[in-house]
Amino acid sequence: MAGLSEKLQQQIQSKKQVTELEAQNQSLTDELTLMKSQGALCQKERERVCLQLQKAQGSLHSQELELERLRPLELWLGQREQLSSGVLSEERQELHATLDSQDSFVQTSGLERQRLSNETARLTQALQAKNQVIRWVDCSCV
Repeated sequence: MAGLSEKLQQQIQSKKQVTELEAQNQSLTDELTLMKSQGALCQKERERVCLQLQKAQGSLHSQELELERLRPLELWLGQREQLSSGVLSEERQELHATLDSQDSFVQTSGLERQRLSNETARLTQALQAKNQVIRWVDCSCV
């Protein structure tokens, strides 16, 4: 009986091991399924990111082409602005020269007016002095 009991225990032990191995097998199968689904998700995410990257590269290429197309216009506008700036600078210099000339003329005119006013005052005094002399001479002759 002892041999039977040992065999029974071995069978029970073997069944336990089989059950444990089946549980491990099921766990590994579940884990493999999970890893495969995660791998599929990673693949989909990778494809999505690759597609976004391709779109971004296409957009970047289009923008580079547009930039190249607009570069001559930018240069032309820059030259035009530079030319306009030069013309405006020349006109500003001419206006400054005109204003300086007019300012000088006004100053000179003011000085000339003052000189003529002084001369007029001097001649008026001289005329008054001569008139007094003439009156004095007239009065003494009488």
